[in-house]
Amino acid sequence: MKIEKSRHRKIRIITTLCSIILASCFLSSTFSSADFSLKEGNFAPTGKKTYQYVPGEIIVKFKDVATEEQIRSINSIYKTSVLYTSPYARFKRIKIPPDKTVSEMVELYRKSPLVEYAEPNYIVHAYWIPNDPYYSYQWHLTQINMPSAWDIEQGGISSIIVAVLDTGVAYEDYGSYKQAPDLAGTNFVSGYDFVNDDSHPNDDNGHGTHVTGTIAQTTNNGVGVAGVAFNCSIMPVKVLDAQGSGTHQQVADGLYWAVNNGAKVINCSLGGTYGSTTLYNAIKYAYDHGVIIVAAAGNDGSSSISYPAAYDECIAVGAVRYDKTRAYYSNYGIGIELMAPGGDTSVDQNGDGYVDGVLQQTFSGGDPTNFSYWFWQGTSMATPHVTGIVALMLSHGATGIENIRNILHSTAEDLGDPGYDNEYGYGLVDAAAALSYTEYPDLTITAISYSSTHLNEPVDIYVTIANQGTQDVTEDFYVDIYYDPSETPAKGETSRKEKGQIGDDWQHITQIIPAGESIQISFTHTFTTLGEHEIWTQVDTDDSVTETNEDNNIYGPESITVEVPPGDGTTTYWAVIAGVSDYLYINDLNYCDDDAQDIYNTLLADPNWNSSHMQLLIDSQATKSAIHSAINNILSGGFDQDDVLLFYFSGHGTYYYDQSPIDETDGYDEYICPYDMDITDLFTGIRDDELEDWLNVGINGVVTLDTCNSGGFIKLNGLTSKCIIVPGLSKKAITKGDGFTKDLQDISNLVTLTACDDNESAEESTSLQHGVFTYYLLEALDNTSTDINSNNKISAEEAFTYASPKATDFNPDQHPQISDKYSGELDLINTPFADLVITGVISTPNPSVSGQQVQVT
Repeated sequence: MKIEKSRHRKIRIITTLCSIILASCFLSSTFSSADFSLKEGNFAPTGKKTYQYVPGEIIVKFKDVATEEQIRSINSIYKTSVLYTSPYARFKRIKIPPDKTVSEMVELYRKSPLVEYAEPNYIVHAYWIPNDPYYSYQWHLTQINMPSAWDIEQGGISSIIVAVLDTGVAYEDYGSYKQAPDLAGTNFVSGYDFVNDDSHPNDDNGHGTHVTGTIAQTTNNGVGVAGVAFNCSIMPVKVLDAQGSGTHQQVADGLYWAVNNGAKVINCSLGGTYGSTTLYNAIKYAYDHGVIIVAAAGNDGSSSISYPAAYDECIAVGAVRYDKTRAYYSNYGIGIELMAPGGDTSVDQNGDGYVDGVLQQTFSGGDPTNFSYWFWQGTSMATPHVTGIVALMLSHGATGIENIRNILHSTAEDLGDPGYDNEYGYGLVDAAAALSYTEYPDLTITAISYSSTHLNEPVDIYVTIANQGTQDVTEDFYVDIYYDPSETPAKGETSRKEKGQIGDDWQHITQIIPAGESIQISFTHTFTTLGEHEIWTQVDTDDSVTETNEDNNIYGPESITVEVPPGDGTTTYWAVIAGVSDYLYINDLNYCDDDAQDIYNTLLADPNWNSSHMQLLIDSQATKSAIHSAINNILSGGFDQDDVLLFYFSGHGTYYYDQSPIDETDGYDEYICPYDMDITDLFTGIRDDELEDWLNVGINGVVTLDTCNSGGFIKLNGLTSKCIIVPGLSKKAITKGDGFTKDLQDISNLVTLTACDDNESAEESTSLQHGVFTYYLLEALDNTSTDINSNNKISAEEAFTYASPKATDFNPDQHPQISDKYSGELDLINTPFADLVITGVISTPNPSVSGQQVQVT
């Protein structure tokens, strides 16, 4: 530690790599009660623009003869909207256009013969200021408009816990440590010391005590100075040592501990040049748990924000002087968010006889028993002002990290260039404006639910609308709903009259929604296509309600799956059967067309199956679009939940490692290769989860895949339909990953049979003139011994039990797979079976076997 002696000693903390430094500069210009005499009225002006009335709105009382239609017509002409109607005197609080002044709109309304009176919405004050004797020297509190803020929320509530990650706090009498006298009435909860690894996070530096004072110094007790959120609770978390240094590990552990023990806000008046994964993960953990982190921008006077303030999850705070210019030491640049008073102890701009530092009680010289009142400067001193304001906002009912940030941004006093800039961010934080902004409703949609959804049948969709604000919603508004929008809905910018209908359907809501309560409305819609659909909703589409947060008005997407209709008690069998030997872009195979043809013939010979309900696609007929259309046409054209669908495919199969897997357990996507698949463009193939989407519509199904790696298809996670997959007869090998069988295994009531496992080739044989597994599957369907249950029927499960060991005996490198999710067994054909003709015949105990490989790079 280097101490530079001058009239104002500046303590500079030197740190090493990976350490955290205090984002402040300490000054030794101290004083005690004997140093000056307090004069009544020694109260520095705020220097802020104040209003005698609320800007942007007026009060209008219409005459009793005015009808609601006439009132709406007048408001429409003037482009105003009603914010509130008094239930007692029936006057209305009216929002005026942003390009009009209050006086202009008052005069316009006064000219109407239907108006009894119109006037500004004047403001009154309780004029409360704390009686702490040195409060008048806390220019920094009046600079951010704290007196008016306390009229709205006087000190906050104890259930809001603020964690102070710092050098500790002088919060208790313990051993050689003493409690700071002006913290005697402050609420404290248990903390932790990550430097000394104990439960007594006492301050051995002074920095943490000074910071804590700004947040929650005991206030209005006739002693010393005041704090911002003096009724909130402080959680002291020591992560910095007596020299003001700490490691990322200590800070990260402190963050986790604070979040897990109930902190709602975390103050980080510390920082360093470098970020790290350790530090970021802890910051992200806090953010994901809804905890607001306020961090100091740093004291290097550089254009780079220090860490952790530089992380997007943190509110980065810079420092201004008494004259609201950026303090020379305050970091700036991309990411600076707000400014707060940090002081400049080299000047006395307000002429009160003392340097313009931030005034709080702490100790000096490393002696935690020698307390006095110190003017310090730094972004460390600026940060707790914002932290305290956030605590007051939470106490006053504000919710949501981004909502609170948006309020702070929109209510900050603009400094520097108009709007956001890299020197001042959004400007100087304004406590009163931020708290005033929370005194509005906050409409949001919290849930969408729906009844069972079937094709071409009306479905009721229920939308829950909540008012999360602190005031009742008394004005009418619109709710819009969007079905499968091509773009994400955006907030409506003009009135519904001017823009017309915005969503696919809408409702006009006129009922009052009290603060903290919800209502539920319903829409009715008929879906005409099967599968997954997206629903979005938007509340207050035409922006008629003034809210604390308008960024939460859009809700979505909510996924809804449209299924086939309920059954009628009878079972109809349907089939899409495809086989590709002659490919457009890929090397050809030998017997896949025969596989498909013989499966078709075999089923058609049974009375359960009818050609009008079956579609056979061979070679060039079996394109991706044709296969999809065939399945969709069947499921959309009279199929119900008592029916059975067989999807059979014989041909090439491949896989691809997905860098961002969605439903894969090992990162691999499997594909079956239709006639027109181009290996250089995998979108031309049928992906495992794509097949899942086609079939996941509440059906019973039989899927047979004779392709390489087909075993991986058992792993599809999302299917809830009653789909039975008769394993693929995989012909062509290209895989090294999860196959279709594994991808489909979670489909309820699904039996999946595949020709091989997920890392195997499905072979076809010249002697059998079929794919190996398909050959034995066909044999199983024409063998009375397959009927294990002796019910004169052969099920998918029984067919697999017969075919699987025979296929492996024939080709030891091929292991067919089954996943049985069907409730009971799904019967395919009757037995004995008539006149089945299989093209291939086993002629030798050691037939030749050939496998086809396709390499995907």
